[in-house]
Amino acid sequence: MVDKATLDGLRIARTEVETRRRTPWLVILPVALVLIAAGAWALTRGSAKEVRVAPARVVAGQARGAVLNASGYVTARRRATVSSKVTGKVTEIFIEEGMQVRAGQVLARLDAEYAARGLALAQAEAQAAQSALEETRVRIREAQLDFDRAQKLASSEIASRADADRA
Repeated sequence: MVDKATLDGLRIARTEVETRRRTPWLVILPVALVLIAAGAWALTRGSAKEVRVAPARVVAGQARGAVLNASGYVTARRRATVSSKVTGKVTEIFIEEGMQVRAGQVLARLDAEYAARGLALAQAEAQAAQSALEETRVRIREAQLDFDRAQKLASSEIASRADADRA
């Protein structure tokens, strides 16, 4: 066990002068900050700020750049339900809210790009189906010729009846 005298010898000796020297700064610094803040508040409190008032103006044409992307149906509040048979992007609108319309009147125009792509795809598929049909017809004619030949050979007893059955 370590005795008390040895432990006391390890202690750092501080004088009272060092402790007193720090104490005034711990008090003076916060007091100075409070006085500076109070002075700044007193200087700015009494002076009036100039306020300029500008009149508001309506600027036309600002909404032209706005874009609305939405999907759904256009519905009237009272009389009709309007919808498109195909999906697409609206490029032009020919009516406004509250206008009366006649049956068959064009209300809006859709971008034809989606429909054109669908048409091109359908035409390509129709062409592929037509080619496949022609190929099948050629194979049927070839099979009919093979069958007729095998029947003729089987009736002449040149080929066996099994060959005719396979044909």
